[in-house]
Amino acid sequence: MNIFLIGYRCTGKTTVGRILAESMSLRYVDTDNVIVSAIGESIRVAVEENGWDYFRRWEAKIMAQVCADDGQVVGTGGGVILNPENTAAMSRNGLVIWLKADPETIIKRMKIDDQTRRFRPSLTGKASSGEVVEILSQRAPLYRQASDIAVVTDNLSPEMVADDIIRGLVTRKNDDTLQRKREQK
Repeated sequence: MNIFLIGYRCTGKTTVGRILAESMSLRYVDTDNVIVSAIGESIRVAVEENGWDYFRRWEAKIMAQVCADDGQVVGTGGGVILNPENTAAMSRNGLVIWLKADPETIIKRMKIDDQTRRFRPSLTGKASSGEVVEILSQRAPLYRQASDIAVVTDNLSPEMVADDIIRGLVTRKNDDTLQRKREQK
């Protein structure tokens, strides 16, 4: 089984993903890191030199490779849901969990996140506060549609978010078991 973490930048995908993988004895994969290794440059440089379409093509290629494997927690890039092939592949190959946060929380986290400042390009060229609100409003319906479970990360530590996900997985498994038993009767 794979667990895919989706959501906007700084909602906790990487940090929670690592904790979740360790707690569940699964491998952790960060698709942005895999892309950076494959193209040999940061996402910021790749996008500045070649554009977002170039990056999205690499993202789709890496997602197909990652989805072919099993037994992993996968932290995805925030825009992975922009490609319907990515969302379909995730749905076929695991459980998709949307990590949600309010724009204010995201902006606060972005200001203290070194990765965002150094390696992540602007999505719109606007100031981060306007960009977050705009892009989040566009992507929220896609995140909702792609996800099996949503977890709000505002005011929670990464450990608490991972615990919430594990509880949700146990509840979901128990619900599935009950449903199968009902169908067998």
